[in-house]
Order: sequence, then C-alpha cells, then structure tokens
Amino acid sequence: MIVIFTVALCSACTGSDERENNLSDYKTGNYEKNRLYGNSGNDSDALPDYKPMIYVNHSLYGETGEVFESISEKATFIGTVQKLVSQNEAMVDEEFSSNAMPLGSELYLDETDAGIIYVKILKEGRETYAEYATIQ
Repeated sequence: MIVIFTVALCSACTGSDERENNLSDYKTGNYEKNRLYGNSGNDSDALPDYKPMIYVNHSLYGETGEVFESISEKATFIGTVQKLVSQNEAMVDEEFSSNAMPLGSELYLDETDAGIIYVKILKEGRETYAEYATIQ
C-alpha cells in the first residue's frame, strides 16, 4: 500500500512541476516567446534572467508581447541585429545588439512613435512583426 501511494504522489508532483514551469515561463516572457518562435519544452535550467531586449538609436527597447501581421508604411527600416548577447547577462549599450533576436533580424522604427520599433520575424514562410518599446 505504501508503494502505490508513493507512485500516485510522484505522478501528482510531476503535473504540479509542469504547471509551475508554465507559470514561470509566463512571468519571464518565455511563454509568449515559446509560442511565437516555436520553441518547445521547458528547460528550467535555461530560463533567461532578462526579458528580450534590443539596443538601437541610443535606447534600450523591451519586447511588449505584441505581434502584428503588418506594420505602418511609415515604419522605416533602420538596420539589422549585429550582435547577440546572452539573456543571462546584462544587456550591453551597443548599437544593434539583442539578447533574443537572431543576427540579421530586420529592425523598423515607427516614425509616428520613436518609442516603438518592430522586428521582422520569418516563421514557416510567414512574416510577422514583434513590437518592442523603449524601456530606457
């Protein structure tokens, strides 16, 4: 009887851990990132310390979680991500650096609101744009 109870208790713990990992992903922004970029599985040892950020135009921008099918015609291409920084390290104040977006990701400035930039995401042959807002 003790063996049966132990197995049942361990099964309950596994489900609880998965829910806690999902909640942790949501709080750190990984839940949305995993959904957007197709990352699967939760490796709790690899959770980032910092939210997705980009440094451009002498400003630090943070991911808002908003993704759009298209952006305004007034949005201007300003360059591409040139340096990738680990999400477990402090973000650098170096132009066209990111701690989340791959090298070469296209960046667009919203001409109507300089506090917003967009990053083009290509996934499964489809273009979308992730929004980043000034945080510094």
